[in-house]
Amino acid sequence: YNGKTASCKIAVSGSKIKCLDVSYAQGNIDFKKVKAAGYNYVIIRAGFGREQYQKDDYFEQNYKNAKAAGLKVGAYWYAYATSKSEAIKEAEACLYCVKGKNFDMPIYYDVEEWSQAYLSKTELTNLIDGFCNKLEDSGFKAGVYATNGMYWNIDKTTLKKKYSTWLAQLNGDFTGITDDVHQYTWAEKVSGITTNVDCNYIILRTAWLYSKW
Repeated sequence: YNGKTASCKIAVSGSKIKCLDVSYAQGNIDFKKVKAAGYNYVIIRAGFGREQYQKDDYFEQNYKNAKAAGLKVGAYWYAYATSKSEAIKEAEACLYCVKGKNFDMPIYYDVEEWSQAYLSKTELTNLIDGFCNKLEDSGFKAGVYATNGMYWNIDKTTLKKKYSTWLAQLNGDFTGITDDVHQYTWAEKVSGITTNVDCNYIILRTAWLYSKW
């Protein structure tokens, strides 16, 4: 009323939004029990490699049942590419396998092969960019998954400006993590799943959570 204004900056930390990532390795999953256990997000392996037939054997089942149970769904594609042209072929295979699907989270490019670690930083960054850009040109949100060790050989700063990032870090100080998703264990026990399962926290990086997801 007196013509004065003020502003403040709010930082959100300590997010405990839990997220699973699953594949054929978990077999038949009861997603209703998963949701009742407090997991509202799941990232499902869609497949691997550059051939259309390399769809994950449980992808269709997991996608359908997770959606039916009310979970928010993302996906990931396991990478073997060692060049940008190969990465684009993998993106095309991924797009074939996810055709007609609606995702609440990005589709992540899972980069963890030793053959990729020996590439130069420019080469590895470019092939990730090639995959992600192909997906985004097709209307999907894209991201990259890697361990802390692999990210040393990726221009993560550049990629974070364009895509979502998902970090696998099982040990150490977790307080400084600024990625969108943090995978903190590969051996969680969750109701509705008979095997060990990977678990993650979704970090509330506002720009991604609201404008991208």
